[in-house]
Amino acid sequence: QGVAYVPSFLPHAQFLRVGEECERLRGRLRRERNAVAHGRLGTYVGPEEGPQILESFGGEVVQGRMARLVGREACLSCFPIEYRLYPVGSLMGWHLDEKLYEEPQYELVYTVSNTSDSVTEWKGEDGRVRRERTEPNSLLVIKAESALHQVTRIHKGERAILKLVFTTTEECKLPSFYEYLARTY
Repeated sequence: QGVAYVPSFLPHAQFLRVGEECERLRGRLRRERNAVAHGRLGTYVGPEEGPQILESFGGEVVQGRMARLVGREACLSCFPIEYRLYPVGSLMGWHLDEKLYEEPQYELVYTVSNTSDSVTEWKGEDGRVRRERTEPNSLLVIKAESALHQVTRIHKGERAILKLVFTTTEECKLPSFYEYLARTY
C-alpha cells in the first residue's frame, strides 16, 4: 500500500525540540502559491532555521526506520523541508503527490501539533477510504503517485506539520522537482 501511519514517531525530547523550533518559524509563514491546498500557510526550513529538525529527520535512526517502513534504503532528499500551518478554513482536496524523481519519492507528513477537527483521508488499494486524525508526533508516509489523499476542511483549531521528502534516487530528479520549487512560496 502507498500509505503508512506511525504514531509516536520521535522520542519525546526530540519531539519537544522540533516543536519549539517550529514555533519560532511561525513568523516566516506565507500563503502558498499554486498549491492544491486552500488557505494553507508555509515556509521552507533550511539548516540555519531548523537545525533540530534536520538533525531529527536526517540522521541514521530515522533513515533506518524509513528503510523498515518502505522496504528499502531511502534518505532525506535535498528538496527543502516545509513547515506548514492549516488554520481555520483551510483544506487540501483529493490529489496524488507529484513524482519528483524517476523512482517515486516518499512524502512524509510529520504532525507537530493538531488542535483541529480535520482528518486526513486516503483511498486504499481496495478503493475504500481510510481516515486518520493525525496526532502530534505522528508520521504519515505516502509514496508519490500511489494513493489519492486529502485533508478535510478545518472548522476549529489548527494543524501544524512538517513535510519532508525521502528518496531512493537523489541524483535522478525530474523537471517537476524544479517546477515545484519555483511555484510554492
